[in-house]
Amino acid sequence: MNLKSMYAYDTKKTFCKIVGLLHLLLATFLLLPLPWCFYFEWDPYLGKLFLGTSLFIALTGIVLRRYGKGSNEIFFPRTAILIVAYAWLALGIVGALPYWESNAIPRFVDALFESVSGFTTTGSSILNNIEALPPALQFWRGLTHWIGGLGVVVLFVSVFPNLGVGSKMLFKTESVGPTSGEVTPRIRDTSRNLWYTYAFLTALEATLLWLAGMAPLDAIVHSFSTMASGGFSTKNGSVADFHSPMIEWIIIVFMFFAAVNFGLYYLLVKGRWKAVLKDAELRFFITVIIIFCSVSTISLWLRTDYDFLHALRSATFQLMSIISTTGFASDDYELYAYGPQFMIFLCLLMGGMAGSTAGGLKQFRVFLMFKIIANNIRLGFTPSLVTKLRVGTTLIHNDLLHSVLGFFCVYMTSLALGSLFLAYRDNDLLTSLTAVMTCLSGTGPGFGTVGPMENFAHFDDPSKLALCVMMLLGRLEFFVLLALFHNKLWKP
Repeated sequence: MNLKSMYAYDTKKTFCKIVGLLHLLLATFLLLPLPWCFYFEWDPYLGKLFLGTSLFIALTGIVLRRYGKGSNEIFFPRTAILIVAYAWLALGIVGALPYWESNAIPRFVDALFESVSGFTTTGSSILNNIEALPPALQFWRGLTHWIGGLGVVVLFVSVFPNLGVGSKMLFKTESVGPTSGEVTPRIRDTSRNLWYTYAFLTALEATLLWLAGMAPLDAIVHSFSTMASGGFSTKNGSVADFHSPMIEWIIIVFMFFAAVNFGLYYLLVKGRWKAVLKDAELRFFITVIIIFCSVSTISLWLRTDYDFLHALRSATFQLMSIISTTGFASDDYELYAYGPQFMIFLCLLMGGMAGSTAGGLKQFRVFLMFKIIANNIRLGFTPSLVTKLRVGTTLIHNDLLHSVLGFFCVYMTSLALGSLFLAYRDNDLLTSLTAVMTCLSGTGPGFGTVGPMENFAHFDDPSKLALCVMMLLGRLEFFVLLALFHNKLWKP
């Protein structure tokens, strides 16, 4: 066997070994809804369905794991890309099986859309009657959000410690955002710290929502959705159906927590609160929220019959929901004046902070864009001046600037092509544009026929599949999936 053949063989064995472990982890996820089948509710049919699906996935994992036994622990970059891409494609397909096999969603394309939307934390839905779902499927639907929030591969790295140097490659391939790097020297410790923080905040929110009057299942699913920046609700009218200002304020606070860089929580635990307060991206993010919420609150207060507190709560909830890319609704923002609607549109584009569970362009990139504009204006009247861009105390190098520019280019190209495709499928311009934008940003609702009180059921199958691709592209920030179509990836 020559060197090229040995390289290809080892890459294949490494891929199968890691994918086999991922299958075992996914099989474990499928067992988590069982208490809702046999204890909290009695639904043996769904219980057998989840058990059977879990067993099948586990068996395929064991076979793959056995084939990859003895493979090299050192990952090549393309192996990490293939593993991450496979993991997300497998999540979408396997996650659709409980919906489809139970006939809760009879058509597989619809079940696939709901599953991909769940795992990518987009929150767009094709369901017209969410409340008709059995409790086990309600739980599974929320769980897909929670699993996808920080990323299944990040969880995988924390659960399986014996991955060698490949864990760092996997972690960085899936982690999104230009500042979502390590917060501890070891990648395994980093991923575990992220998941501990994530689980703690989820449990805290679920407890507070339960104390505020939600049923246990509702509290768990909404906390899953909030911390994952997802948006799936157990109610047809989303959070609005609870008619509770207390519940809305609790969710507002935790949507903000979810949209903040999780690395900052690590700094807080270490007592480095001054570093957190000086974080330039956080300060920019809070400034944007305060300005947008203040202007929208005044607009609602003056132009509707809302009193000030109602206007404050409604404006803050809708804006926080969209900028965190959660997608919950407590009001129909398409009935607002055009000014607040446009601010919501901008929030849909921007998203949360890098290193958070939120999607969108990320506040870091938006902030950096303003810094570049200001720098170019300055150079316009002092062309001989040599300047270096900084975000806070961090020096911005050219490779990061090129990365941000490349991301903007790919984002806008994907938005244009996706919108063009939907427009040619007989959808109006506003619906086409915001449907693709909300899928790329992982937000959920848009405008037009995909507004906060509508869903995505009316799209035809090609449109739904195209939107699934957009959700995956946005969740992995484009380049992991696009790399699959580069011919050099497949060459030794």
